[in-house]
Amino acid sequence: VDPTEQEPAAALRDIISRQGVLLGQSVHRLSGLVEKLTSMLSPSPGLSDASAAAAAPSPVSSSADPPALPVPVNSQGPYVPDPPSFTGELSNCWGFLLQCRMVFNQQPLAFASDLSKIYYVVGLLRDQALAWALAFDSTTPLTSLTFKQFSGELSTVFDHRVGDASIRLFKLCQGSRSPAEFSVEFCTVAADTKWNDEALKGVYYQALNEALQDCMSVNDDAKDLNSLITMSIRLDNRLCEQHR
Repeated sequence: VDPTEQEPAAALRDIISRQGVLLGQSVHRLSGLVEKLTSMLSPSPGLSDASAAAAAPSPVSSSADPPALPVPVNSQGPYVPDPPSFTGELSNCWGFLLQCRMVFNQQPLAFASDLSKIYYVVGLLRDQALAWALAFDSTTPLTSLTFKQFSGELSTVFDHRVGDASIRLFKLCQGSRSPAEFSVEFCTVAADTKWNDEALKGVYYQALNEALQDCMSVNDDAKDLNSLITMSIRLDNRLCEQHR
C-alpha cells in the first residue's frame, strides 16, 4: 500500500479515537452531574422526617379546654318583635306592657337599667298615651323612677281590666257563635275576674243558648270550667249532626 494513502487513513483513525475519548469523558461528566442533581432533589431522611412532622397537625390535648364560643346577644329564646304602639286603649294596656317585658327578658344586656326600659316604653306611646307621659314627666321626671313605678303609673291610668271584668262577664252571651268560639272570649274575660271555677261554671252555663242549656246541666260531670266548656262543645257538635 502506498504510504501516502495510509497517512489520511491513520489521521482519520486518530481523529475518531480522540473523539471517542472526548465522548466518553462527556458521558462520564454527564453521569456525575445527573447523580449530583438527583441527590440534591431527593430530601435526606432527617429532613423528610422534619418536614412530615411540621406538616402533621399538632395533637390536641384531651385536658385542654375547648375554645370559648361567642355568646349571642339574644340568648334567651326566639326573636320577639317590638310590640305595636300603644295609643291609650284601656283594653290593650296590660297586653302592651306584657309584650314589652318579653322584649326586656330576651335582651337583658340592652335593657339592663330601669331608665332604658322606661325610654323604650315611652318611645312606643302615641296619641293619648304619649300626651299623658309628657304631662307626667313634667311633674315627676322619668329619670327618678324605677320601671316598676312607671309601669304602675301607666297601668293606673290605662289598665282597668279587673274593675270591668265582672260586669263584662255577666253581659256575655253565646249568641250565634259556637261554644268553641264563645269560650275563647269567656275565658279571656274570666282570667281578669279572679273568680273560682264554681262561680265561672255558673256564669258560663247561663251565657249559653237555651237549646244547649236544655241538653246539659251543671253537675258532677263537669268538675271545672274546662270540663264544662268541653261538654258544651261536644253536645253542640251532636246537635249540629242531628239537624243535618
